[in-house]
Amino acid sequence: MTTKLFGIAGLLLLTCACGEKAHEESESGEVREMVEFRIEHPPPLAKSWPHNVPKDVRLEPGVQPVNSIRTPQGTVNLASGRPLSTSGDEPIIGELSFITDGRKDRGQESAVKLAPGKQWIQINLGRRCEIFGVAIWRHPGVYASPIYRDVIIQLADDSEFTKNVQTVFNNDHDNSLGFGAGTDFEYYEDSWGKVVECASVKDEGRFCRHVRVWSNGRIIPPRPWSGENQYVEVEVYGLPLPTP
Repeated sequence: MTTKLFGIAGLLLLTCACGEKAHEESESGEVREMVEFRIEHPPPLAKSWPHNVPKDVRLEPGVQPVNSIRTPQGTVNLASGRPLSTSGDEPIIGELSFITDGRKDRGQESAVKLAPGKQWIQINLGRRCEIFGVAIWRHPGVYASPIYRDVIIQLADDSEFTKNVQTVFNNDHDNSLGFGAGTDFEYYEDSWGKVVECASVKDEGRFCRHVRVWSNGRIIPPRPWSGENQYVEVEVYGLPLPTP
């Protein structure tokens, strides 16, 4: 009953939010209409969140679904149909193209399983863009929600990630991946995935051409760490910049 009531309340809040518009002046002096960009989540699954979580897991308290983010008018999913690469070999299950094909149903034609351990997937947006948000949906488990470890989201201008590298999310609190200890919380994987807003306080987006997402396996307490890195979909919300 609690879940149903929460869903209705969230829907009401989302309906109100999507009707709100505002005009903000960016740092460049351009006045843009800002709106609430709605994010489509897959249907929820009937499963539980695990108990007996290890002490080294820093879970986000009171987590709630993010159903929309603030973006300029005209924002789109820049990752749709874009090519991907990965740090490891070809996926153990599925195809890399599944991660940007728009399907979030977790079936055999949408889920991707990568090599175990420290791995990344990378999306080439095709041109420099202004980014306002990144959303990740991974395989949420069958009976209980997993916690994916050392999740880091980075943006860059080049495919080697040496130019204009920006980290917009990092919950690697013990610096396992070597990019510095992260301060973001870890989270249970559920139907709402993880939505990360990238805009600054003045509604300026982050500028880049490539998006890279790291992870380092997962745990489903009380079972120990598993090296599995799984994805269902990644979306990148923003605007393409004009071609010079």
